[in-house]
Amino acid sequence: MKEYITHSVKKSLRERKEYFLYDIPVSILNPLPEHINIEDILNRIKDLVPYEICSDLEGIYIGEFSELKDRKIQAMFKEGAIYLSSFLKFLLCILS
Repeated sequence: MKEYITHSVKKSLRERKEYFLYDIPVSILNPLPEHINIEDILNRIKDLVPYEICSDLEGIYIGEFSELKDRKIQAMFKEGAIYLSSFLKFLLCILS
């Protein structure tokens, strides 16, 4: 029973799709690579970026967006939100 509960909790955490950067919702729309720990990344961003800089953001969306692909970019600010590619290379840089 203990193994089942442990497995269930780990699975639930892996499949989580909503996080927060301060009070700003961060939505994971497409699965991230397993080695990416979004909570660690958000905590590191909090260490580097003061709340005041982010306070007007309505949200952050991480996923595969056709507009990003069409424009051959990995991130954009649009209508009060930041859109990031799931494969954004700088996420990997933050981890190191």
